[in-house]
Amino acid sequence: MTLELWNGWFPQPKGHRRWVVSSLGSVLLAFDTAIGTGSLLVGSLGDRVGLGTAFLVLAGLSALAVPAFLLTRRLLPETAA
Repeated sequence: MTLELWNGWFPQPKGHRRWVVSSLGSVLLAFDTAIGTGSLLVGSLGDRVGLGTAFLVLAGLSALAVPAFLLTRRLLPETAA
């Protein structure tokens, strides 16, 4: 499903299959790293303050992803494919 979302969001230059595969690999690496880091953070924070509080704190932190995405999308220049 990630490949379909990636292909729908970013226009790819024609004949650049290698670019698509390498950039998708970078996205998958970041996604898997975030899942692993988030699990460790929930566990350590949950051990200190309780799982309910840990989930609330990290849900608030993850909710900041949407405004951060919209802000960086506005700040970064548009590139022509």
